[in-house]
Amino acid sequence: MHMKSPHTSFSASLTISTPHCALAVCVTSLLGCGAGTAAAVSGGGGSSSGGNAPPSMSGFTVLDPKLPAQTRVRFVLSDAEANPATVEFFYQAPGQPTQPLTQAGSNPAVLTTSSQGVEHELPWNFADESELPDDAHFVDDVQVFASIAGGIQQIVLGANGASIGLGNDAPVISDISVPVQEISGIVGVECTVLDSSNDAVSIQIEYDIQGDVPDAGWRLARPALADATPPFAISGVVADPLGTVLSFFWDTTVDLAELEHDVKLRFKALDPVVAGSFAVSSVFRVDNNAEPIATVSDG
Repeated sequence: MHMKSPHTSFSASLTISTPHCALAVCVTSLLGCGAGTAAAVSGGGGSSSGGNAPPSMSGFTVLDPKLPAQTRVRFVLSDAEANPATVEFFYQAPGQPTQPLTQAGSNPAVLTTSSQGVEHELPWNFADESELPDDAHFVDDVQVFASIAGGIQQIVLGANGASIGLGNDAPVISDISVPVQEISGIVGVECTVLDSSNDAVSIQIEYDIQGDVPDAGWRLARPALADATPPFAISGVVADPLGTVLSFFWDTTVDLAELEHDVKLRFKALDPVVAGSFAVSSVFRVDNNAEPIATVSDG
């Protein structure tokens, strides 16, 4: 992964507001001014010619932000006179200068309005932006916002701005803990699952008998108390970026009925976008082989 070379740019001050605070950021503009001239975008208000009220924006959101081929910027533009609005779009990754969107069509863009509001949806391939990862791995707290020429310049999250996580990383399984001593029946094991964007994940768990001939390969493990073996032993668990510990109770009385074997388990986590890699446990022994019963005959 690498970052693309940044564009030549210049900047001016802009304020992003939330219900609880205001954050001063640097807005970079590549358009609308001559070289070395700062665009004046700070402050509130502004008016259009002829005394008409300026256009307004609402409902600003970024849809499907995990996959760049599916990501869209959606918003509504309103104007009492239905005059076209000139809108410029920006983003700012943490610790990086503010940049205009270059992968969402023309920017600035002249867009339609109406007194009732016109909804617009612009595809945005964020992975090709200069200050975002080209492999679309997850970046949290990316600011995306718009400025309307002649309109109010304060950025209000949810109206003309959004703070989002962009991209996605595969979930990771670590720290598999299995019994040290020989065990039978219901076998309790633990693992830790991590996901950088706090996604809900599902866990596929399989077992493999060591040294069986012919080799049966990896097979799905039956959860305790289950009537059938599901494709995912654990489903819908939110995985913390720092790790969430999960417990799994394996019904070996079904999968290894009346058998005694060394086995391994392997775990794979899947989020809504991608599957992680398998993580494999150490070998442990399961003994479900009933002890022989001696009988004495009179003969």
